[in-house]
Amino acid sequence: MKFNIIIIFVIFLSDSLLGQTKQLIQSPLQNYNLILIGEPHYIIEKDKIELTIINDIINKTDKNIVLFLEYPLSMNYFIDKLFTDNDTISLKTYLLNRQNKIVDKLSVKNELLYKKIINIYQLNKHSNHIIIKCIDYELKLRPLIYTILTILNKYNITSDEILKQKNILNELLNKSKHTIKDYEYFRNEFKSHFCNNLYLYNSIITNKDELWYISKMLKNAIALKIYSEERELMLYNNIIANYNDSSYHVAIMGSAHVNKYYKNDIAILGNRLSVGYLLNNSYKSPFRGKVYSIYIFVKNIKTINSVFSYENKFYFIIDKNKINYLSSLMEKNITYIVPTRKKFKYVYKAYNLLILIENGTSNLYDNQFELQNNNIESN
Repeated sequence: MKFNIIIIFVIFLSDSLLGQTKQLIQSPLQNYNLILIGEPHYIIEKDKIELTIINDIINKTDKNIVLFLEYPLSMNYFIDKLFTDNDTISLKTYLLNRQNKIVDKLSVKNELLYKKIINIYQLNKHSNHIIIKCIDYELKLRPLIYTILTILNKYNITSDEILKQKNILNELLNKSKHTIKDYEYFRNEFKSHFCNNLYLYNSIITNKDELWYISKMLKNAIALKIYSEERELMLYNNIIANYNDSSYHVAIMGSAHVNKYYKNDIAILGNRLSVGYLLNNSYKSPFRGKVYSIYIFVKNIKTINSVFSYENKFYFIIDKNKINYLSSLMEKNITYIVPTRKKFKYVYKAYNLLILIENGTSNLYDNQFELQNNNIESN
């Protein structure tokens, strides 16, 4: 059966943001099968926008929605437990182990992440349409080890070889802080042992979905530069591996990943070989020519300790006059724009829709916010 999908985006913005409670964005999307949402990380307002977009898709189609998130597969294991067993405690415990050192309280950014996942989970309880797929690599060692041990501890293991590996994992997990050498040690010991003795683990881990989780997590436990073509290619492969012809697809990622246009010109900010470009242009991509890219742009950021301008971070705009034009729209309470060739030389090629937030709010300090939006991990 062929579905024609017309999605109406209803964006609820706080009164303090733009002085208006609702803005309608209507766009025919029957020619698209993937929506990319590019966000500035840890801005409170963008979570509301993303939830509204997902909710509108649910209301406009009977298809399942495969939701791709820019988090590691180790998190996906506990999100699955949340969705199938209503287990919120395991997810929160995982997030505690996602922090750089042993703590008993979620950091601000992980608290925001927990609320975001819970909100998606609550949304799904009313529709049962959302399937979450985490697609990023295993940047941090502690959450990866914690997830592996969570799986292994479910089984009565008598093998001396695997018990030795469990001791290594526990030793690493209990370290107060991890270094690059710890990650190398993990790869040389446990990852190597698992890959070379898969038959042994296969005989013990009777739930083959859990065996798959460990195998896939270890595949993603690689050394990658945050901004690199290798990482974009990995994200691309993880997305197309989860393509489902009978589902609709949404990906929420950092703004740097969603541009559909790429030009070899270093003078253009944000111009890079991104997963958005690969998905929309690669011949082998099931999303080729069917990617709808949304860029959420925030002009000013209010952090805990100050307010600062973020307008110089607008990708694909090289003309100050265009920034001024967008600022004038925001001053008139216009919260979205479809970029045109006449107005925006490169932007219209990179994005289908710009969502404009004049004043965004973050519960981080200035330095934390900059670290997160440059994809450098901190607590």
